[in-house]
Amino acid sequence: MGVKHKKLKEWIAAGLITQVQADAIQSHEDTKKSGHFGRGLINLSIFAILVGILSIIASNWHEIPSSVKIGVHVLLNLGMGFFAFYADQKNRDVWRDGATLAFFGLTMTLIILIGQIYQLTGTVGGALLLWVVATLPFMALLGRTYGTVIPWMMAVLATIGYLFFENVESLPESLRFYIGFGLATLLPLVLALLGQWNLLQKLKPALADVCLKTGILWLAFSASASLIVWQGIPDIPSRDFAPHQALIILLVGLAGFAGHAAYHKFYKSADGRQYGVAFALVSFLLTVLPFLLIIPGSDVLSAIAFIAYWVFVGWIAQMLGHMRIVSLAIVIIAIRIFVVYIELFKDLITTGVGLISAGVVMLGLIYTARKLNMYLTKGGKNAKI
Repeated sequence: MGVKHKKLKEWIAAGLITQVQADAIQSHEDTKKSGHFGRGLINLSIFAILVGILSIIASNWHEIPSSVKIGVHVLLNLGMGFFAFYADQKNRDVWRDGATLAFFGLTMTLIILIGQIYQLTGTVGGALLLWVVATLPFMALLGRTYGTVIPWMMAVLATIGYLFFENVESLPESLRFYIGFGLATLLPLVLALLGQWNLLQKLKPALADVCLKTGILWLAFSASASLIVWQGIPDIPSRDFAPHQALIILLVGLAGFAGHAAYHKFYKSADGRQYGVAFALVSFLLTVLPFLLIIPGSDVLSAIAFIAYWVFVGWIAQMLGHMRIVSLAIVIIAIRIFVVYIELFKDLITTGVGLISAGVVMLGLIYTARKLNMYLTKGGKNAKI
């Protein structure tokens, strides 16, 4: 068997693995990837069938009695749910995943249909919440792969966001900041903790991994957004929130970190957990501090803090061996530097000289970023910034 992957060839040449080991790795990867095309076709076929059914129904929608509409839809849900359980018993993972996703989508259309027929006065947020809660037991039993867990997680996050923005105006002013900021800081920490829960990792490894990665992405986004927004936050007298609100969120978060550190015996084991906690702590602090400091917003401070944060993220990723994140951090830093350049020389950007100089600066940043990325990628964990 010929080795096709470039990395495997490099490892053989470096004497890290033998040809037999490389062949075994190549065989394992080929076997793992062989079913992707089939799964994609099956999911596409199920989607086409559902769209076809919906098209036939839609063409005669007004002629169908309401009881028949709901009855047929309920039977369709039951049939799809039964098929998902049947496929699971027969170890037909691809069919189970397709049927699970179909049941997930059909449940939403059933909720919409019932609301439409009976002219219910509920809100979109309420319908989304009912959808997520109603499908939770089903997804908990049969949602075992990324193909089913990721859509459900996206639905959960969309529901949380929609419920907040749908009800934010009706909330007391004192609660708006707590709830909004709690969603931006504390909820991703909870998701990251769920992703590290041993029981969840054992029973639902895909769900645990998605929870962990969602929490990490959410923390990085919250910190980055907060540092960007910082440049527009005025001094305390004109703020529409009190700094003590941010202080309460900060203390709650720090208490959680202290409890986590004590539970894990202050990360004395060398399993790399301390780097993940450092990332979470710094991301949390940088999300909260701009709303707590008495320093008014500043373009320069915001840009410096943003770039320093992503340098830190790149360093953490390098220490853990996640070189794709290192590459992402370098790209984000390069983009932010280019934005700073535009902000500083925005009058020149309207002229030909400004455009030319902006292009030269961008090419220089891309060249530097690529060189730095190649250097760090070759060095892996042993490379030093």
